[in-house]
Amino acid sequence: MKPANLAPLLVLPFLLAAGQPGELGKPRHGQAESCWALERRSLVQLDAAETVTWLECRQAEEATVEALRRSDVTGAELAGMSRRELEEVISMSAVQAWRLSKLVSPPKEEKEEGKNAEAGRWSSWVKCEEHEGIKSCVARNVCWDVTSRTLRVFDSSDQDVSFTTYLAAKYPPYSTPEEALVVDGSAGECEGCVFLKGVYGLVGRYFAHNRGHVLGDEVWAMFQALSLWGMEEEYRNMQVILHEDALNADVFEFVNARPVWTVGTVINQHGGFLCMETVVFGLAHLGYALGHSCGDGRSVTCRPKFLPPFQVNVRRFRLLAMELHGISERARPEVAQVVVTRKGRKALNPVRLVNTEEVVAAVKSLGVAVLVADWSTMSSKEQLALMSRTDVLVSLPGSDTMNAIWMPWDRSLVTPCRIYMDGRVDEGNETEIWFRYIHNVTRWCGFDRSRDVERVKGESHMRVPVEVVKALVGEQLGRLSD
Repeated sequence: MKPANLAPLLVLPFLLAAGQPGELGKPRHGQAESCWALERRSLVQLDAAETVTWLECRQAEEATVEALRRSDVTGAELAGMSRRELEEVISMSAVQAWRLSKLVSPPKEEKEEGKNAEAGRWSSWVKCEEHEGIKSCVARNVCWDVTSRTLRVFDSSDQDVSFTTYLAAKYPPYSTPEEALVVDGSAGECEGCVFLKGVYGLVGRYFAHNRGHVLGDEVWAMFQALSLWGMEEEYRNMQVILHEDALNADVFEFVNARPVWTVGTVINQHGGFLCMETVVFGLAHLGYALGHSCGDGRSVTCRPKFLPPFQVNVRRFRLLAMELHGISERARPEVAQVVVTRKGRKALNPVRLVNTEEVVAAVKSLGVAVLVADWSTMSSKEQLALMSRTDVLVSLPGSDTMNAIWMPWDRSLVTPCRIYMDGRVDEGNETEIWFRYIHNVTRWCGFDRSRDVERVKGESHMRVPVEVVKALVGEQLGRLSD
């Protein structure tokens, strides 16, 4: 196995940092002599068999050892991991080890597909993970009946694959019956079916009018679904199918190079009955808005346990987008870059920051590069390129901040609160849900309403005190330079 294949195979953040792993456990009884001999050699010198023994010496889980045995991982491939990353491999859960073995050893049904195809028959399989009774799945050789919102699984008498899940990143009581997908495992054989090659992703709409929600609750949700099965790399060329219209579908261009299909595409080109070789579906608990929600409120601990860690998936998501668009990670420049967002002419939210130019001038006096961004005038690649080298983002809360997902790790956001004309104060939920885990965020709500907030044509026009913004940005720049 080549080292380049290790990261997608293991479904863990293996190549994020270099480090020399130390002794992580005591050898099992009877292995002391062998383990002692391995200790005297460099990890990079160990072949695949010796690496398996090395893992056993450190009391790695049996399922992990067996899965890595089949994948021929060598010591050189482990040597590039940090201690924390190596500990994650050794303590890999049975579920994670199953995913790994699934990737290196296709299921029996898939191995027999050639024989079945020659006989005019095809076997289907469905694999799922479940959170709070709702499934997220990958399936092979199935057909989607758009009209009845049913995914038909064939020749599945030995599988219990009849259930209902949800196409969008929401679930009852937030979802509607139209967003449910019935998986029917009683379809028998599929004679004469032609399964389209490649990987397909079924995506229900969350709130298509808001580009921030499209990014977080559709694009990101599908990435998380792919991450369950170590299929993140497939995102670049998979066929995304939106279960409604294509409003704001261009947001998928961050990570996907193909034109998005809709239900209309399936009906017009395939008669409403689409047979797919591989399809990923079931986004209910995988999105931004509800993905970190549970009875205790919103927290990263509410995420489904079968997902890779949030910070790990964010790094992969960003890297996937940058590689697709040929954007390289740059060394940190001597002059920091600050981006100030400005609302376009059309905005869903009736609150605007109207003294952007004054803010820009004040921040420039700190000796930094300052750029103004109106996302409505920029392509996905342009937005990605800009944010990938941004140190501080100044923006009102809401969808305009969502592009901070593309900023380098542990950068800063300065977000003045929204003040509505009816007196409401909105701090936004982006920090609570996402950005407190990956960046440093400063929120400021100290507006003088009589001086700083004005009603203009039904909108709330706010003027943020420029010296306040300058001071807040200065604090963040100081933190980054420490």
